[in-house]
Amino acid sequence: MKHLIGKGFAAMIVVLAFIGTGIDIANGQTAADGFKPTANGPIFKIQNAHGRWTYIIGTFSTIDGQSRSRMARFTNAGILDSSYNPAPNSSVQDFAPLGDDIVAVGNFTSIGGLASDGLARLNISGNNTGTLNTTFDIDPAAVAIQPDGKILVGGAFNVVNGVSASKLVRLNSDGSLDNSFTASIDNTVWGITVDPDGKILINGQFTNVSGQSRPNFARLNSNGSLDTGFMAGAALAGGNDHTFYAAVQPDRKIVVVGRFTRFGDFNTPRNRVVRLMPNGDVDGTFSANLDSYATEVRVQPDMKILVAGYFTSVNGVTRGGLARLNSDGSLDQAFAGNTGTAGAAGVGVGTLDLLYNGCVLIAGTFTQFNGTTGFNGIGMIYPDGTIDADTNPGFTGGPAATLVSLPGGKTLAGGGFTNVGGLARRGMVRLNWNGSVDTAFADPNLTGWVYSIGVQSDGKYIAGGDFTSAAGGPRAKLARINPNGTIDNTFAPTFNTNAWISDVAIQNDGKIIIAGSFTSVNGTAKSNIARLNSNGTLDTSFTGSADQAVLRVAITGDGKVLIGGYFANVNGAAKVGIARLNSTGTTDTAFSTTLGGTIEPYVDNFVFDKFGRILIAGSFTTVNGAARTYINRLNADGTNDGTFTPPTLDSTVRALSVDLNQRIFIAGRWTTVNGVARPGVVELGLNGAFARPLVASGANDVLSMTHRPDGKILFGGYFTTVSGLSRNQFAAVRTGYGSLSFIQAGPTSMTWRRGSAEVELNRVIFERSTDGVNWAYLGDGTRTLYSEWSLNIPNADQTSYIRARGFHGDFSNARSMYEQMAFVVKPPAGKAPFDLDGDGKTDISVFRPGPGEWWYLRSSDGGNRAFQFGTGTDTAVPADFTGDGKTDIAFWRPAAGEWYVLRSEDSTFYAFPFGSNGDIPAPADYDGDGKADTAVFRPSTSTWFVRRSTDNAAVVTPFGTAGDKPVPADYDGDGKADVAIFRPTGGSGGGEWWYLRSSDGANRAFAFGTSTDLTVPGDYTGDGKADLAYFRPSTGEWYVLRSEDSSFFAFPWGASGDLPAPGDYDGDGRIDAAVFRPSNSNWFALRSTAGPLILQFGTTGDRPLPNAFVR
Repeated sequence: MKHLIGKGFAAMIVVLAFIGTGIDIANGQTAADGFKPTANGPIFKIQNAHGRWTYIIGTFSTIDGQSRSRMARFTNAGILDSSYNPAPNSSVQDFAPLGDDIVAVGNFTSIGGLASDGLARLNISGNNTGTLNTTFDIDPAAVAIQPDGKILVGGAFNVVNGVSASKLVRLNSDGSLDNSFTASIDNTVWGITVDPDGKILINGQFTNVSGQSRPNFARLNSNGSLDTGFMAGAALAGGNDHTFYAAVQPDRKIVVVGRFTRFGDFNTPRNRVVRLMPNGDVDGTFSANLDSYATEVRVQPDMKILVAGYFTSVNGVTRGGLARLNSDGSLDQAFAGNTGTAGAAGVGVGTLDLLYNGCVLIAGTFTQFNGTTGFNGIGMIYPDGTIDADTNPGFTGGPAATLVSLPGGKTLAGGGFTNVGGLARRGMVRLNWNGSVDTAFADPNLTGWVYSIGVQSDGKYIAGGDFTSAAGGPRAKLARINPNGTIDNTFAPTFNTNAWISDVAIQNDGKIIIAGSFTSVNGTAKSNIARLNSNGTLDTSFTGSADQAVLRVAITGDGKVLIGGYFANVNGAAKVGIARLNSTGTTDTAFSTTLGGTIEPYVDNFVFDKFGRILIAGSFTTVNGAARTYINRLNADGTNDGTFTPPTLDSTVRALSVDLNQRIFIAGRWTTVNGVARPGVVELGLNGAFARPLVASGANDVLSMTHRPDGKILFGGYFTTVSGLSRNQFAAVRTGYGSLSFIQAGPTSMTWRRGSAEVELNRVIFERSTDGVNWAYLGDGTRTLYSEWSLNIPNADQTSYIRARGFHGDFSNARSMYEQMAFVVKPPAGKAPFDLDGDGKTDISVFRPGPGEWWYLRSSDGGNRAFQFGTGTDTAVPADFTGDGKTDIAFWRPAAGEWYVLRSEDSTFYAFPFGSNGDIPAPADYDGDGKADTAVFRPSTSTWFVRRSTDNAAVVTPFGTAGDKPVPADYDGDGKADVAIFRPTGGSGGGEWWYLRSSDGANRAFAFGTSTDLTVPGDYTGDGKADLAYFRPSTGEWYVLRSEDSSFFAFPWGASGDLPAPGDYDGDGRIDAAVFRPSNSNWFALRSTAGPLILQFGTTGDRPLPNAFVR
């Protein structure tokens, strides 16, 4: 802004914060922000756990000069965690996260303070829990964790716990052998991958599995037997040399890497990397060639493939140890990779891990990357393939007055500079991930200062400031710049000579609100605020005005306009320093804030949080009569937020940021915080209390700040050193926080699930693409939970790329932004109830009350799965709460009215209260978004309470009377469950069914059944509507009232004492009659297409899951 020069205050700031779990930097960080821990020996594996910590194992004895033997942990800032030191007495060969713990395998006999025979479970502090006392005759080499918490261990061993075991075993959580798993492999297993269907991929140097030829690679069923249908008929059912690693794509294709040069057949070269179809056939659409072996592979959400190893070329192009492939195997030239010497003379990348923010952890034996030195075996690669080194481009001529984060790690900077990183860049520059100048963006050559930058939806930029020319031609105060840095000469508004533009806000309709100090726009009188049409002409329908300069402008969620500045009057009425306008420019009288305490109080920056509160910064000592100096938080109406207690600062705040946890980052020109010397970049707690400094020294005059998804804060200002390091007017520090976010799609909605420590977003849009390049807008997302955004649309899960883009700073699409992409594969047609493996068929499954165990028989492969979740007094309520096409294990705890859901995606759980003791749980998809909604029926008042997953709103519906039983189902075929009850004793003495049609709100009632019948509604006829149905226990008969014509049919299936367990057991879209016989745990299913199914599954006291909602 103009007052940067005249009075020393800050420009409009657009900020983003990516926050995760803790790092304690009591005295501030160094400005050496590169991720480059130093190990004195090779690294075997690097992996980030839960977005919190990065673990490494190897042969090192020191990390960053500190003693650390063979295993260590870093914060997300790359700082050694000095409290974590398991100190194994010999090598760790592999490890895997298990909750907050780590399961490690190797050659050690002692680790974490206790004796262990090559296998140990370490808690989050690095202490050995002592729970795994398994013994091996030969030390294990590989480990993987199943979703149910059981532990797969591989290696060259033959005996485990004194029992013969051939190279691969599955252990229970106490380290005992799982005797339901038996594998037979003739040589060493080096790698284990559990695929999404529960099958097990193994890599190694074996030749036979279960007596059949499977050289170096195989897939096992969940019970350890060979999956004989995988690679069936291949001339070479595996590779001609060792395989090391396998990764499963979202479409279930499998990428395998190793030493091999042939795979699948003996004639076709397949050099070190191959992709297989889900059935094991070689995918002929994929072709890549490495000149030496690959050690690990990861598939990105956009289906691109990262490969690490000891190669020096990929497809004939120089790449040393790290490369990214397109989905067809061609080299992704946009990924810089390593063109240096990392692949030469046995030097390379031995291990990697893909982070949620798109960055890549690498470890190996390299000391430089693409010519960047200072590394010793550990590094982090940005999504563009450059390495995370210290950010130090160097600005000369003036600092960055504004910073804007862009997708892909780019950052726009505007200010008074003339040179950046040794290149001529006047007024505006675009930086890459590593802080270098993006040379694809030409020098706009804006002579003067740029105070603000807005981003149009077409990718063009609007720059406002106090400049007189652009690219050598006349262009004063406001310019539009093309994405390549050239000037858009079709946009040429004019202003009075002494004008300056301090801020711009681009509405979602493309119109541009400009703020600053001016008296005319395009020859028309306008006072300090105006709105332009997208072509630069004046929008005369906007009538707002201020008597003095407006410094900051932002769009609110309801389309209103918040302004801050030097003004004392707005639209002719007294408004000092801050005001809110309606969309037409008139004053919004519902908003009122009074600033005081200085000669000329003003607000020059503000940001919104998710509660609609406004964090403001400026020059004031009182707000609404209360003492507040330089910073405050307002409620949406302008009153003070009484929960906010800011620290005491000795000078102004210039930049603000709020994260999803409502932690606050501020930057400015103060030198003390609460009377203690603290440089000008700090973190505050959610209610304003000082939390920690982010720099140790310097940086006492910061103008601008932005926060990137890799956890770095970039800032510019009038400084030359930060934390004792030379940093000319621009620097970066790490917050130390991580990122946890991913995209999911169901039949009727898509959701961006975000970790609780990421940037607070004001607006999210969703887009779709068939090629990952050209995107079509689908709609604006709605915040469904505090950390989630969803969009409800038909066929949301069609096979395609989907992208979520989040905007922050205000509620327009013109501020800082970041995005996440995923490739979605549509699940099989039909959604069967109680389908725990997502294959479109109901699974035979039970809840075992005594130990609170869930057991199911996967219809996809016949394998057993078991989970411990809940207690014997809990009520089973399995349903697809997350919308991934798989039923989630879930229970309702009646005494507390709490729900517990075990996500099928990753076996994490969440819990929440909804309902009270005496309620009857009745989950179903009431809003048609493809996710089960939590719901209860309260018999005492005959009231339904439904919490919709679309918007988290609770809907209360009185429906029913005393003695009714809830039987929700989609009776009208509109894709939404209808509120419904079964009345055992109706008006005629028989059973009555009543339901409330969600399609039109009308009631329907039918007399069908008696008081002793059991309700089993479902779509038995396949017309897309649930049929009324009951099971008569006394005779074992089923009665179904067709939804098509209200005729009924009946048939016998079962006997007295059987428990009805209806479901779609053959996946044909029709509900099948089925019963569970408690006396012998036999199941009898009358499948409508596949015919009768009879088998035994369960034990005495088990409760069949498909019986969970039978009333």
